Amino acid sequence: MTLRPAAALGLVLVAGSAMAQSAPEPKVPVVHSAALPGVDMLPTDPRLKPIRDRLCGKNPCRNGVSFTLKVSGKPDYTFKNDFGGPYLFQGAIFIFPGETLHFEAEIGPSGLTDLAYAAQPKHPERAIAVTLAQRPDSAGGYASQLTVVNPFPQALAFSVMKVQPGGSADVAADICPVSPHGTGRKTWQVPISEIVISNLGIVSNDAAYTCGH
Repeated sequence: MTLRPAAALGLVLVAGSAMAQSAPEPKVPVVHSAALPGVDMLPTDPRLKPIRDRLCGKNPCRNGVSFTLKVSGKPDYTFKNDFGGPYLFQGAIFIFPGETLHFEAEIGPSGLTDLAYAAQPKHPERAIAVTLAQRPDSAGGYASQLTVVNPFPQALAFSVMKVQPGGSADVAADICPVSPHGTGRKTWQVPISEIVISNLGIVSNDAAYTCGH
């Protein structure tokens, strides 16, 4: 992913280590604001509230975001804004700590189609569930965990960009596809303030069974 300028999205992008073959570099959509020319921002950036209608369109947006993260050896990190931004934007999923989101999709000849946010899934057999949570870990710290539930009979692959408090962002390595009708989990021993999931697609089931082994 190429971002401009160096502090694009209001973030510092750090090159990640080699990712699993099934998880290419994220295709993270950004927004260009007339108020901040030359600066690329995630569509969930609170500075984009004045163009909420343009961003959301037919896609539902949050009415706001509020969460507190535990940070080992430091004061809690509290985040709050009254914008929130879209759950889904140009095929990418945006999720904050404490959220469980559902997205319905179809499997077409070339992979997933018609991905859409579903506040209350009407078709559980094609509803992807995504959760981002922070939990105490065995070392006495606080780990962040992303959980993805795959409703399909084929393995589900995707890429991840994670954002930490303070704005640094990097590409998450070793993201394995989720097995058919399975649940995939990825844990980081650092606080995560936002996750962007992109490149969702169907891959061979062997890719899920052999990844990480």
